[in-house]
Amino acid sequence: NRIERAVKQSTELIETLLLLAREERKEEHGLERTQPALIIKDIIEGFEPTLRLKPVTTEVIENDWLQVKAPESVVSVVLSNLIGNAIKYTPEGIVKIIIDKNSITVLDEGIGVSESELPKLFERHYRVGKSTSKGSGIGLAIVKRLCELYNWQIDIIRNQDTGLSVTLTFNH
Repeated sequence: NRIERAVKQSTELIETLLLLAREERKEEHGLERTQPALIIKDIIEGFEPTLRLKPVTTEVIENDWLQVKAPESVVSVVLSNLIGNAIKYTPEGIVKIIIDKNSITVLDEGIGVSESELPKLFERHYRVGKSTSKGSGIGLAIVKRLCELYNWQIDIIRNQDTGLSVTLTFNH
Protein backbone atom coordinates (compact mmCIF):
# COMPACT_ATOMS: atom_id res chain seq x y z
CA ASN A 1 0.00 0.00 0.00
CA ARG A 2 2.81 2.40 0.86
CA ILE A 3 4.53 1.72 -2.48
CA GLU A 4 1.27 2.25 -4.37
CA ARG A 5 0.68 5.54 -2.51
CA ALA A 6 4.25 6.67 -3.25
CA VAL A 7 3.80 5.89 -6.96
CA LYS A 8 0.47 7.78 -6.96
CA GLN A 9 2.05 10.79 -5.23
CA SER A 10 4.99 10.78 -7.66
CA THR A 11 2.62 10.59 -10.63
CA GLU A 12 0.52 13.47 -9.26
CA LEU A 13 3.61 15.58 -8.69
CA ILE A 14 4.86 14.94 -12.24
CA GLU A 15 1.43 15.78 -13.71
CA THR A 16 1.31 18.97 -11.67
CA LEU A 17 4.83 20.03 -12.60
CA LEU A 18 4.02 19.44 -16.28
CA LEU A 19 0.88 21.50 -15.88
CA LEU A 20 2.93 24.31 -14.36
CA ALA A 21 5.52 24.05 -17.11
CA ARG A 22 2.82 24.43 -19.77
CA GLU A 23 1.19 27.30 -17.83
CA GLU A 24 -2.26 25.89 -18.51
CA ARG A 25 -5.17 27.85 -17.15
CA LYS A 26 -7.95 26.26 -15.14
CA GLU A 27 -10.51 27.05 -17.85
CA GLU A 28 -8.73 24.62 -20.16
CA HIS A 29 -9.26 21.72 -17.77
CA GLY A 30 -12.95 21.51 -18.50
CA LEU A 31 -15.20 20.88 -15.56
CA GLU A 32 -12.90 18.72 -13.46
CA ARG A 33 -13.92 18.87 -9.82
CA THR A 34 -12.25 17.43 -6.76
CA GLN A 35 -13.36 16.73 -3.20
CA PRO A 36 -10.45 17.65 -0.91
CA ALA A 37 -11.86 15.71 2.07
CA LEU A 38 -11.21 12.42 0.24
CA ILE A 39 -7.68 13.48 -0.68
CA ILE A 40 -6.92 14.55 2.91
CA LYS A 41 -7.82 11.07 4.17
CA ASP A 42 -5.32 9.50 1.72
CA ILE A 43 -2.62 12.04 2.59
CA ILE A 44 -2.92 11.33 6.31
CA GLU A 45 -2.77 7.57 5.66
CA GLY A 46 0.44 8.17 3.73
CA PHE A 47 1.99 9.92 6.72
CA GLU A 48 1.05 7.14 9.18
CA PRO A 49 4.60 5.72 9.35
CA THR A 50 5.95 9.19 10.27
CA LEU A 51 3.14 9.81 12.76
CA ARG A 52 3.88 6.53 14.54
CA LEU A 53 7.39 7.75 15.33
CA LYS A 54 6.40 10.81 17.36
CA PRO A 55 3.58 11.97 19.64
CA VAL A 56 1.66 13.81 16.91
CA THR A 57 -1.97 13.19 16.05
CA THR A 58 -4.12 14.54 13.24
CA GLU A 59 -7.69 15.74 13.45
CA VAL A 60 -9.91 16.52 10.46
CA ILE A 61 -12.78 18.89 11.17
CA GLU A 62 -15.28 18.99 8.33
CA ASN A 63 -17.42 22.08 8.97
CA ASP A 64 -18.81 22.08 5.45
CA TRP A 65 -18.77 20.12 2.20
CA LEU A 66 -16.15 21.41 -0.21
CA GLN A 67 -15.65 20.79 -3.90
CA VAL A 68 -12.88 22.48 -5.90
CA LYS A 69 -12.63 23.22 -9.63
CA ALA A 70 -9.20 21.71 -10.23
CA PRO A 71 -7.60 18.37 -11.07
CA GLU A 72 -7.16 15.95 -8.20
CA SER A 73 -3.40 15.88 -8.79
CA VAL A 74 -3.10 19.65 -8.23
CA VAL A 75 -5.19 19.64 -5.05
CA SER A 76 -3.27 16.62 -3.79
CA VAL A 77 0.16 18.20 -4.34
CA VAL A 78 -0.88 21.41 -2.57
CA LEU A 79 -2.49 19.66 0.41
CA SER A 80 0.33 17.08 0.69
CA ASN A 81 2.84 19.89 1.00
CA LEU A 82 0.82 21.81 3.59
CA ILE A 83 -0.10 18.77 5.71
CA GLY A 84 3.36 17.23 5.29
CA ASN A 85 5.06 20.41 6.52
CA ALA A 86 2.72 20.63 9.50
CA ILE A 87 3.52 17.04 10.48
CA LYS A 88 7.25 17.46 9.79
CA TYR A 89 7.64 20.59 11.92
CA THR A 90 5.43 19.47 14.83
CA PRO A 91 7.53 17.52 17.34
CA GLU A 92 4.47 16.78 19.48
CA GLY A 93 0.84 17.83 19.58
CA ILE A 94 -2.03 17.99 17.13
CA VAL A 95 -2.21 18.90 13.44
CA LYS A 96 -5.75 20.05 12.66
CA ILE A 97 -7.15 20.19 9.15
CA ILE A 98 -10.30 22.30 9.05
CA ILE A 99 -12.52 22.13 5.98
CA ASP A 100 -14.92 25.02 5.47
CA LYS A 101 -17.21 26.06 2.62
CA ASN A 102 -14.48 27.76 0.54
CA SER A 103 -11.26 27.00 2.39
CA ILE A 104 -9.01 24.54 4.17
CA THR A 105 -6.89 25.49 7.17
CA VAL A 106 -3.96 23.39 8.34
CA LEU A 107 -3.16 24.34 11.93
CA ASP A 108 -0.15 22.88 13.70
CA GLU A 109 1.49 23.05 17.11
CA GLY A 110 4.98 22.97 15.65
CA ILE A 111 8.08 25.06 15.99
CA GLY A 112 6.69 27.93 13.93
CA VAL A 113 8.80 30.71 12.45
CA SER A 114 9.57 34.32 13.29
CA GLU A 115 7.40 37.07 11.83
CA SER A 116 10.26 38.08 9.50
CA GLU A 117 10.55 34.52 8.12
CA LEU A 118 6.86 34.24 7.10
CA PRO A 119 7.24 35.92 3.65
CA LYS A 120 10.37 33.85 2.91
CA LEU A 121 8.51 30.53 3.26
CA PHE A 122 7.33 30.71 -0.36
CA GLU A 123 10.81 31.39 -1.77
CA ARG A 124 12.51 28.59 -3.70
CA HIS A 125 15.08 26.69 -1.69
CA TYR A 126 14.25 28.51 1.57
CA ARG A 127 14.13 26.05 4.46
CA VAL A 128 13.31 26.61 8.10
CA GLY A 129 16.11 25.31 10.32
CA LYS A 130 18.41 24.68 7.34
CA SER A 131 20.90 22.59 9.25
CA THR A 132 18.40 20.06 10.58
CA SER A 133 15.60 19.83 8.02
CA LYS A 134 15.64 17.57 4.99
CA GLY A 135 14.17 18.57 1.68
CA SER A 136 14.82 20.85 -1.25
CA GLY A 137 12.88 23.87 -0.06
CA ILE A 138 10.71 24.00 -3.19
CA GLY A 139 7.46 22.56 -1.81
CA LEU A 140 5.87 25.85 -0.78
CA ALA A 141 7.23 27.60 -3.89
CA ILE A 142 5.31 25.04 -5.99
CA VAL A 143 2.23 25.52 -3.77
CA LYS A 144 2.43 29.31 -4.24
CA ARG A 145 2.76 28.93 -8.02
CA LEU A 146 -0.25 26.57 -8.18
CA CYS A 147 -2.28 29.02 -6.09
CA GLU A 148 -1.42 31.80 -8.54
CA LEU A 149 -2.34 29.59 -11.49
CA TYR A 150 -5.74 28.66 -10.03
CA ASN A 151 -6.42 32.04 -8.44
CA TRP A 152 -6.46 30.60 -4.92
CA GLN A 153 -5.35 32.59 -1.92
CA ILE A 154 -2.87 31.18 0.58
CA ASP A 155 -2.12 32.81 3.93
CA ILE A 156 0.30 31.71 6.63
CA ILE A 157 0.10 33.20 10.09
CA ARG A 158 1.75 32.47 13.42
CA ASN A 159 -0.53 30.92 16.02
CA GLN A 160 -0.90 32.63 19.37
CA ASP A 161 0.91 29.93 21.34
CA THR A 162 2.97 27.81 18.96
CA GLY A 163 3.06 26.71 15.34
CA LEU A 164 1.48 28.04 12.19
CA SER A 165 -1.91 28.19 10.51
CA VAL A 166 -2.05 27.96 6.73
CA THR A 167 -5.35 28.84 5.09
CA LEU A 168 -6.00 27.93 1.48
CA THR A 169 -9.03 29.79 0.08
CA PHE A 170 -10.49 28.50 -3.18
CA ASN A 171 -12.01 30.79 -5.79
CA HIS A 172 -15.23 29.11 -6.96
